[in-house]
Amino acid sequence: MNFLNNIGIKSKLLLLLAFPLIGMIYLSSSKTYDAYKNFENMEHIDVIVNLSSKISSLVHEIQKERKHASTYLSNNDSKVKSNISKQIKTTDKKVEDLNQFVKSIKLEHYSNRLKDGINNVISKLSALSKIRQTIKNKEISSTKLIQYYSSVNTELLNNIVLIAKLTNDLKVSQELTAYSSFLFSKEQSGIESVLAFNALSRDSFSAGMRARFNNLIAEQNSYMNNFLQYASSDMKKIYEKSFQNPSIKEISRIRKVMLESNSIGGFNIDAAHWFNTISKKIDILKEIEDEIAYNLRIEDIKLFERMEVAARLSGLIHGSQLEIAASEGYLSSKGLKFKDELTKKRYGTDYRIKELKEALAIQEKNAQLDKTILSAMQEIVSDLNTLKNMRKSVDELKITNIQATQYFTKINKKLLHTFSLISNTATNMNESKDLTALYSFLMAKEKAGIERSIGANAFTQNKFIPGQKERLVKLITEQDNYLTIFKRNSTPEILEFYNDTINDKKVKTQIFDEVENLRDIALKSNEIGGFGISSQHWNAQVLIKTQQLKIIDDY
Repeated sequence: MNFLNNIGIKSKLLLLLAFPLIGMIYLSSSKTYDAYKNFENMEHIDVIVNLSSKISSLVHEIQKERKHASTYLSNNDSKVKSNISKQIKTTDKKVEDLNQFVKSIKLEHYSNRLKDGINNVISKLSALSKIRQTIKNKEISSTKLIQYYSSVNTELLNNIVLIAKLTNDLKVSQELTAYSSFLFSKEQSGIESVLAFNALSRDSFSAGMRARFNNLIAEQNSYMNNFLQYASSDMKKIYEKSFQNPSIKEISRIRKVMLESNSIGGFNIDAAHWFNTISKKIDILKEIEDEIAYNLRIEDIKLFERMEVAARLSGLIHGSQLEIAASEGYLSSKGLKFKDELTKKRYGTDYRIKELKEALAIQEKNAQLDKTILSAMQEIVSDLNTLKNMRKSVDELKITNIQATQYFTKINKKLLHTFSLISNTATNMNESKDLTALYSFLMAKEKAGIERSIGANAFTQNKFIPGQKERLVKLITEQDNYLTIFKRNSTPEILEFYNDTINDKKVKTQIFDEVENLRDIALKSNEIGGFGISSQHWNAQVLIKTQQLKIIDDY
């Protein structure tokens, strides 16, 4: 106080003005810094989007070169030789474009993983000339040719996945996630086109190629589903419009012809052993799922409340997976097996339905869910009203395995869709990545649940019914793909928990390895050819499909 009394009026006035002035300077500096950071972030986004574009353009040309090269190996036509020469020039131009762009940016400002990824793929591209020489001299097999080109494209595409993790912009990250999934699907389509061309040229599959062909179709589907999960409404419209092309249906028809070949049975595996072993595996997956859900980094209070509903959805998915497997075993054995198991699983499903209905009632009362999510949940509850009649049909053996599977799969599909609607309401990057990881893990677990049902049916009958073997191969591939997406988006802590859980010595040898063993027994069956479709017709249809995919890619 003495200090204030001793200074003059002018000094007092200056002192009064000093505090607001300091505040103004602070605010001005803060806003200037924020503006600079926003500008820097926009510049950063512009670079990574351009880098993604350069990579995807190169991937597309490598896909075309792979196709021409594969055709050249089985054909001496001069036109084919001319096509590959032209394509090599186009590919080289895209390689140079990428090299020049990489030189123009400061990679040291980005993560070491991205820097190493870009440098590794550029190094791998330097081996192109040697591979091309072996192609020219026809000193390389079609299998090794596909392996080389595909490994280059996989490394290129993995860099787009890394790029999606770099940005702090939620919308850009989600669109890059959708984009990378689409590009992975397109890459599997490119490999399929080459593999099918070779099979149709010889009118039969070479050893192991039928399963590989099936895998490629499944991989395309799971990656495309992930693309649609995160794509904007405009991107989805482009996709839907492009896939109306007649060539898409024709390719589906050709695939069906190629895959509908006779498969033998004679597994001599106890269906109960399969059921118990894979059920233990799915129980372990459930433990991992719960850990993922528990560790979600949710900051938005409204999203936290919606995740309470999502937990009920995932619980019901797990319950219905258990019931469908027991139903399959019961139907396959004509009611002689799985009766007690089925009763227990139904009780679990009913309890989870009760939980979901209670959660829905609270949400309806508090109006915490948006109309789309609320409507989706109400539709699920309405569908579940038919469960009693479906169960009666199972008890009386008046329904087939396929019909029972379709019933539960349809409901689970809606449950997963509703979960995805909730996950898309993430408000920041951490929430988005965690929910992407959880959703992908749920999808993998759902595919494992359907696999359990098909295995129970096949082992009970000691053979596959038509189309069942192909379905099993697809389910295994889809599980692997969704787990890959899960791993890409998981935190190091969750990934460590996942690896520790599945690699526990007892768990690995008695459960996971045994499931692999049972799969191998079921899948090792004879495969025939005799497709009756020309390789030229296939190539023409694939070309049109690829053009449609490129339209979406360019968008």
